[in-house]
Amino acid sequence: MCLRHRWKKMADGDGRMPQSDMHPAPIAGLLVLEMQPMEEAAEQPVSTESPVVAASAQWTFHETRDLIRLVSENGEIWDSRLPEHSNIADIQRAWGRIAYQNGKSTLENKNRWKYLRNYFLRLVRRMGGAKGEKGPRTPKWEHWDDFAFMVPADISNLPHEPTSMKRKRTSASDEDEEISNSGSDAHRQTGDPMMMPPALPMPEMIATMPPQMHHAMPPPQMFLRMGLASIRRFSSALPPMAIGQVRETLQRHVSALQNPAALTAKVPAYSALGHSVDVGRDKVIIPLKSKPEIRLYYTNYKLFARLGMILEDLDTFAVWIAYKHNQAMSVPMGTPAHEPMCIVTACVDKIDFHDQDIQSDQDIEMHGHVSWVGRSSIEVTMTLKQKPYDFHEPISLLTAKFVMVSRSPSFQQSVANVPLALESAADREMFQAGLEAVQRRKHFERNSLLAKPPSEQERFILHDIFLKTIDQKHSSLRQRVLPEGHVWLEDCKLKNSIICFPVKRNLYGKIFGGYLMRQAFEAAWANAAIFSNGRPRLRSLDDVMFRKSVEVGRLLLLSSQNYLNEELLRMGNVLWNAINAAGSALLLLCLLPEFLSSLLFSGLYGSICDSGTLYSGRWSGWAMHIFVLSKVWELGDTVWLVLRRRPVPFLHAFHHTVVLLQVWISYRSTGAVARWGVVMNLALHTLMYSYFVAQSLSPTVRRMAPFITAAQITQFGTGCTILLRALQYSWRGVKCDTGTQELYFHLFLHVAFLYLFVGFFKKNYTGRRDLCSLRRVCYSIDRSIQISVNAEVLDVESGESETTNTFQFTFTADNDVPTVLPKSYADGMLYLEAKRHFELNKW
Repeated sequence: MCLRHRWKKMADGDGRMPQSDMHPAPIAGLLVLEMQPMEEAAEQPVSTESPVVAASAQWTFHETRDLIRLVSENGEIWDSRLPEHSNIADIQRAWGRIAYQNGKSTLENKNRWKYLRNYFLRLVRRMGGAKGEKGPRTPKWEHWDDFAFMVPADISNLPHEPTSMKRKRTSASDEDEEISNSGSDAHRQTGDPMMMPPALPMPEMIATMPPQMHHAMPPPQMFLRMGLASIRRFSSALPPMAIGQVRETLQRHVSALQNPAALTAKVPAYSALGHSVDVGRDKVIIPLKSKPEIRLYYTNYKLFARLGMILEDLDTFAVWIAYKHNQAMSVPMGTPAHEPMCIVTACVDKIDFHDQDIQSDQDIEMHGHVSWVGRSSIEVTMTLKQKPYDFHEPISLLTAKFVMVSRSPSFQQSVANVPLALESAADREMFQAGLEAVQRRKHFERNSLLAKPPSEQERFILHDIFLKTIDQKHSSLRQRVLPEGHVWLEDCKLKNSIICFPVKRNLYGKIFGGYLMRQAFEAAWANAAIFSNGRPRLRSLDDVMFRKSVEVGRLLLLSSQNYLNEELLRMGNVLWNAINAAGSALLLLCLLPEFLSSLLFSGLYGSICDSGTLYSGRWSGWAMHIFVLSKVWELGDTVWLVLRRRPVPFLHAFHHTVVLLQVWISYRSTGAVARWGVVMNLALHTLMYSYFVAQSLSPTVRRMAPFITAAQITQFGTGCTILLRALQYSWRGVKCDTGTQELYFHLFLHVAFLYLFVGFFKKNYTGRRDLCSLRRVCYSIDRSIQISVNAEVLDVESGESETTNTFQFTFTADNDVPTVLPKSYADGMLYLEAKRHFELNKW
């Protein structure tokens, strides 16, 4: 048998396969070259049962530039991926890495493979010519990765390289001539045809490819399995599956478990040795961009992606990864090839959100792998990435760790997982981290407040809270007083009831755990939004326990409770405010004697227009110089806002930036009028930073945020009055240290600041009595919100209820929120439990 090739241009001239039932849509980046024996093709009709066999009479090109695939009718496959802007030399080096069976490294076998390689490369060069170009063109390829190569079981029948291949190639035209000669009748009559090795059946070849590639595979043929890891790497290079395809494949996979024949399938022996991390590693796409019809389900009120829907997809993907790890490597997902088991979600150890807005019109990449395996439990680590509009590389959105358990199909006993083979130091480090997480969860459960009393430190915390809520005017423990800026914990509850319909069933006929997570998150977010009078951001989710499955038809009662508000970076912030307060007070003490002296002995005119010893005095001159430099130091307030993950208001950024430029530009020319502005600013900063320190150390301090803003308004109003008085002196021709232009410049800035601060005061401290009456107080400082949600299932017929799930959410509010205080002992236990979770999340 010899080989011929045919390259058939389609009607549109792009060489693509036509869209039909026989030929599915081409896969991006795939080049399929199908080789047909000449003699047999002339004698036997082409079968139409397989797309590959039916298409074997022509060459087909699937339009990608990163993957080359050579497929013969009898099932042989050559695959390779190539680097960007690669040339023929790069292609030759890639194909030079082809491995072959039985360890035969003789020159004879090398030459046989070299012949097939060169034949293929010259064909690629001919096909690379664009329409209208003359001569061959080297195609441009993207990416580089390892390739998978399946070889026949019998390699000994490969022919020697034909004589026509042995002469020296001098030009591209010579190569093209050899291609045509290799398929001509004259060449076939030389008695040295290129023979293809015989084909033997092997289902593993198709099994190692992902489901979206099955339509491009030849019928099952027998091949020896070699380089399974390489085949897995090749599979990961193909376009990833969509989350909808994953659900459909999981449904087929779990449905097949109900088949007794599938339950008796034998697990390959190599599974007992363990599967590497790459076996379960996978990438799935949430096709928000490529499938606009599903975009509406993932879009929230701000046109970003709904986190609740993403939580559902994470749960599905975690089950997929766990099944894939246990699945035999030679069998595709959808056909069970593992111990009879049903994998369910036991808990969500942690989900960390990276404070990124998730776009609802861009595809989301879900990457997952197994990071730890116990006997019946398995930890799955997943990351979500997305490529925003302004970036070329995907950015990380969140990191999630799910713990799955393997149960028997009857859910009566546990089933052992395939062990995890640790092949590198990184794998061992990852496995150790998973083991530590298991130990941490066990320690947390052993020391739960349901099993052990609070620690001594926690008892002190509760007692201190109790003392702060006692009315000091009465000698009674029953008279409780709620400090300003606080709210009782019992007043922070929000409940919701949901009917569990069959449409929300999972693979096993129970209510889908991802659906429960979505409902719990939405209930927690609603509670946090009401509590903070704003729209909070989810920072983390942890300790999601799936204690029992929820049956269809039950009534789900969700109770969300705001347990804890804790200051972020509290001690560092206290120290920062204390330093600023002390520094402002010190500078004020240095300037105050000179200010009072000029006001008492020179009057208002002297304090405004005569600088005197303001800049030349020992202490006052030093204080003025340090005051100018301190405006750079005050930019640290913005840094603390960023560290606390709070938005930077426009007024804050504008005020600090403009004042810095104002004092640095006009330091030498402002004159005596700066005396009033500097003294008022230092006095206000001393008061403001001292209040911040006191409020952080003692929550019972009266809230003074509106008074601080009112004092700032007074400062700028007084500054405008002083500047107008100085301008009046200038208009009268009275000598003044400050020029008229400088006075107009400072007056313009003071009027702008006055306008902005008045608007800020009206927006935040007036017209909000309805919100304040709901929560009794609207603001605190630097607080995060810990929400706990309990899912209670009620059987409406019997009246029995039980708690099936618990969820812990941590939110960050955009504005200040009140601090919760427990009133009863039960609330105190809930408060301490939430505090433990919050402290664990911070580390």
